[in-house]
Amino acid sequence: ECLSSTSLIMCVNKNACSCLYIAAENRHAAVAEILLKAGGTTLLMYVHNDGTSCLYAAAKSGHSAVAEILEKACKKAGMSQQQIATFKTVMTQEQQAALKLQIAA
Repeated sequence: ECLSSTSLIMCVNKNACSCLYIAAENRHAAVAEILLKAGGTTLLMYVHNDGTSCLYAAAKSGHSAVAEILEKACKKAGMSQQQIATFKTVMTQEQQAALKLQIAA
């Protein structure tokens, strides 16, 4: 399944993980930077079916370099510190929707 018809970067695997989520989960900082440049805010804001984001995956894996890269991208996308803190957690569908609306505004 693809998040956008414009690029394979915007596709998810059979487990509904984006390439950025997988890079974050597996501690690939350089790959995460490249993917963020290519996929932008849409890729950054993708939330896995279980309510977790790429920032959650990076934080859970304990790799601060990837988490820092993703936090900077979140700030660049206009997220407040409170929104970033929420993005690091397992989010409900309501939290996901609210966050996306706030970023779009």
